[in-house]
Amino acid sequence: MNSIGTVQEVYDYLHAYSMSMKHGQITPSLELALNEIQERNGVLLSLMVQSDDNDTADLPRIQVEMIRRVAGEEYLARCLSTVKVHDVRDGANCLERVSCKASNLKFLYYPTKKSTHAKRNRSSVIIIGAGIIGSSIAHHLSRRGDFKITVLDKATTDQDDEIFPGVATSSSFAWLNANDKSPLSYMQLNQLGMEMWRRHDVLKEYPVWSGALIRKEKQDICEKNSRYVSVGPLNFDDAKCLEPDIVLNDESSEFYFYPEEGFVEPAEVVKALRLSKRRNGVDFIGGAEIASLIRNKNGNVSGVEYKTSDSREITRATADVVINACGANSASPSLGIGSERLPLVNQPGALTFTSSGSYLKHPLERIFVDTINHTHMLRRPDGTLVIGGGKLIVGGSHSDDDSTGYKNNKKLDTSFIEESDLAVGQEMIAAAIKSVSPDDLESFMESCSENNGDSEFRVTKANRPISEDGLPVVGFVEQGLYVAVTHSGITLAPIIGELTAYEIEESLNEQNPEELFSQERYGFQILDAYRPTRFT
Repeated sequence: MNSIGTVQEVYDYLHAYSMSMKHGQITPSLELALNEIQERNGVLLSLMVQSDDNDTADLPRIQVEMIRRVAGEEYLARCLSTVKVHDVRDGANCLERVSCKASNLKFLYYPTKKSTHAKRNRSSVIIIGAGIIGSSIAHHLSRRGDFKITVLDKATTDQDDEIFPGVATSSSFAWLNANDKSPLSYMQLNQLGMEMWRRHDVLKEYPVWSGALIRKEKQDICEKNSRYVSVGPLNFDDAKCLEPDIVLNDESSEFYFYPEEGFVEPAEVVKALRLSKRRNGVDFIGGAEIASLIRNKNGNVSGVEYKTSDSREITRATADVVINACGANSASPSLGIGSERLPLVNQPGALTFTSSGSYLKHPLERIFVDTINHTHMLRRPDGTLVIGGGKLIVGGSHSDDDSTGYKNNKKLDTSFIEESDLAVGQEMIAAAIKSVSPDDLESFMESCSENNGDSEFRVTKANRPISEDGLPVVGFVEQGLYVAVTHSGITLAPIIGELTAYEIEESLNEQNPEELFSQERYGFQILDAYRPTRFT
């Protein structure tokens, strides 16, 4: 047991960690250290423990022994107390541990009362929205059982060689990260999303784990998140070793490198998910415009009415569950939720895609984010340079204007929405010039002007799907209607798809469905903070 260190070494570590919070403007103490032990290890143990009569049956001996030796039996018991959760529906004391099929990650789940009656008909599910979230849900649900799954989307193209990934998805920087995301639970959800990408049996080949180099204003006190891997602060010379093209060298800034971060090409990911679900029997109906939801005699959602671009006649499609995965349009009245039950905010964004980034003397090797000049860029494997401008929105409750969310964010500049794509693209490139390889990009921008931008770059504009508090919205709005919307859609798509698919399957097997929707907690514990009921 010597590998865990002495009691004094653990106290020293906790003292240093305490000093890192709030610029050291708190008084470190033994009580604070013990509370840290309880908070951290309670969460960790709750993810490890089995549903077993012996609390420590499935816990690493080294973890339990460290808590016992450093904090004592009382604090060990308090850590373990977070593992057990009372379920008012059936009196169960323990959460179940559920394994994800795609990644073998395990999550805690509130048990359900499964029906003992065999179903007469095949369960049907309608998913509205075929972006990366809707496609991920359809893919994972198609692997769980014999469901009739139909995906409805406004886009009409769904051929093997040309798949439109959705408005928000196609306009995403597609950065896989948990960087600067708060609260802690949201950051950890994103970290699990990144781990899902690494393990996913279908999607693990798509991420490029390049790492991200971020330029920030120099701080008098170095703030480092001990829960997230980073290297820094780095000086200019060290940063230039990681990314040779950067040109900014001033004493007011510093750099941080996040080696575990990466990116994907979202259209390729959506294509892979759709081809997979098509092989599993999922139907895709493009050009579909939702007219309204169908309700049964009890008032529960039981399907949708829609029109297609081929026929203006109303089509009625019934389903046991309707899943709203429409991104920024999820609160549309025709989708049955509305802005009161799903308050989304106006957070438009734009990206510029160059036809090729190979003109750079040293093509970008990392994701590069300049928080001072408000530009971010990456280079895809095919040479495409993706450039974003303005304030980078990472989701979560962090906001410069309002710590409670994005509702009152006044600093966001939305004037670019009215500008031409050529003007927006040139402005983004001009901002990028200040950070990376100015000689190369200046000549490139000149060529863009000569060609009116037609052959050199394209610009996408879209509203980000962000809730009022900046956090994901995942769960049942009412019986028969489920919603899944989040700004961190790329990072979270695999994990939300997997967890949602399991919750849908379990809800269809529930003995008393009406009881499920009356419970304060249901499904996966990790999604407790993201249920739509928090707005009502």
